[in-house]
Amino acid sequence: MPSPIELELKLALDADAIAILPTLSPLSKSAVERLDMRNQYFDTPSRDLEAARMALRIRRFGDTIVQTVKTAGQGSGGLHRRGEWEWTLDSDQLDTHALVRLAQQEAQHYPELACLASLEVVEQLAPVYTTDFVRHAWQLTLDNGNRIEAALDQGMIHSGHHTLPIRELELELKHGDTEALWSLARTLSEHIALRPANASKAQRAVALSEGYRVPKHTASNDTVLFDRAIDALDAATDGFMPEGYATAATLLAELSARLPQPLNATTHALADTLRRRGADALDQAFGQHCLRLMQHFTAA
Repeated sequence: MPSPIELELKLALDADAIAILPTLSPLSKSAVERLDMRNQYFDTPSRDLEAARMALRIRRFGDTIVQTVKTAGQGSGGLHRRGEWEWTLDSDQLDTHALVRLAQQEAQHYPELACLASLEVVEQLAPVYTTDFVRHAWQLTLDNGNRIEAALDQGMIHSGHHTLPIRELELELKHGDTEALWSLARTLSEHIALRPANASKAQRAVALSEGYRVPKHTASNDTVLFDRAIDALDAATDGFMPEGYATAATLLAELSARLPQPLNATTHALADTLRRRGADALDQAFGQHCLRLMQHFTAA
């Protein structure tokens, strides 16, 4: 079974961006595919997959049913590199034997898969939450042969009687240079409000059902400070941490004092905007500053 690495840029959008995005170039010049997606996520009663920072889902769209395993991998400020494996199914029932085979084959390279290596554990897997959304997907061919999939997701996360909205854009590099992701994001940010997001749909669903847990960061370097600010914004936006806007402002102010110009001014502007406007901070300028910082830290 192959071990593909997914490289994607996750961006949170404001409500107005949903209608504007499809009208922007290069999306407006490309064919769009609409997919209605229902996703059931699974875990064990003791939440072994959550502990391993993995997600297991069955996705149905049209007549197609796909089972997917994702690892958290490495991510910073919305840019994520992670392992992802998927295969089609004939029904909505988990293919447990395939999960065990995957874990046995790949655990050497992805130690987090070890929790799936035991059939006894895998047979305990049960549904935990769902995400239902409409995806509009564009397959973009850009300069120098760079290929990017732009996927706009809009819908809801359901966990028990609780819900959260889904409103996000994922730019996934299919072929070419990572700079193409940044270039496309910058182009879009000139017209709509967007910002980097760290929290996956699965992580948001877990927080909805079991309560928000502050992500663990084992260092306090510049990149970690930026990631902690993005985490705080994610949590504040979802209502898990009302003080998240102020927390993000404090973290960015601390980061600003550690950076050279012009990044110092960029970061200071973000902190100041959050202090003054809180939940209303997300606008085009805010998103552009975030992208500038994010690219700096992921390139470091």
